[in-house]
Amino acid sequence: DDFERRRIELINTLAMQDCHYSYLDEHIAEPKGVSNAKHDIQSILDDIAEYILPTVEITNGPKQGKYKLKDLFWEVDFDPLHVLSRINRRDIFETTMQRYRKW
Repeated sequence: DDFERRRIELINTLAMQDCHYSYLDEHIAEPKGVSNAKHDIQSILDDIAEYILPTVEITNGPKQGKYKLKDLFWEVDFDPLHVLSRINRRDIFETTMQRYRKW
C-alpha cells in the first residue's frame, strides 16, 4: 500500500540523515493522482520523527527545523538493506550505520 511504502521510505531516509520537510517532500516519490499525499507525509512524520527547532546563525540568518528519527523506529523499522538498495555511495551507507550504532 502507498501509505506504508511512504512510511518505510521516510523511516529509512531519516536513518541516513536528519532532514528538512522540504527535502523529504521533494525526495519521497508520490503516487500520481493522490491528493492527500502531502497530508500522509506530515502524519507519518508526526508519528516517526521528532522535530528539531530551527536555530539562528548571526552570519547566515534563520535556518529551517529538521526531522530526526525517533529511537523506537531505529529498533523496530530501520532496514539497512533498504538503505543500501536506495543509495549509490558507500560512504552514505557507512554514515547511516554509524548513526545506527550511536542509537
